This record gives sequence, C-alpha cells and structure tokens, in this order.
Amino acid sequence: MAKSIWDMTREELETMLGKGIEQEIAKHHAAGRSTIHGDDKGIYLIHSDGTKEYVELYNCPHIAASFHRDEAVCR
Repeated sequence: MAKSIWDMTREELETMLGKGIEQEIAKHHAAGRSTIHGDDKGIYLIHSDGTKEYVELYNCPHIAASFHRDEAVCR
C-alpha cells in the first residue's frame, strides 16, 4: 500500500512532487509548448526543442498576461 502524503517526510514529498512536475513539463514540450522557469539570472523559457531563452517581462507584457501562449516569446 502506498504511503499517505501525511506520513511522508519533507524529502519524500519534494521527490514525489518534483517527479510529477517533470512529467507535466515533458508533456508540454512534447505538445510543442514552451514552459516558463526562473533562476537567479531571471525568468526564462525552455522551448520544446530544449533551448533556453531569458526574457524581460517589462518588454513583453503578454507573457505576464498568459503563460500558455508560445507567441509570447520576445526577442
């Protein structure tokens, strides 16, 4: 029987959630959609071909308005 989330350690929960997030990101990329991420350098898109592109939100307001529109990529 699977362990209840209430009985999991923080590390077990983070591992479980991380795997689920990775699977969902992979589904978006397989469908040709980019995903939005962030790190200490800023906000970036990972495109379905695996390329990484940093964006400046103040120059690209439609990204902030909709995270699901690939046409939102600012160059």
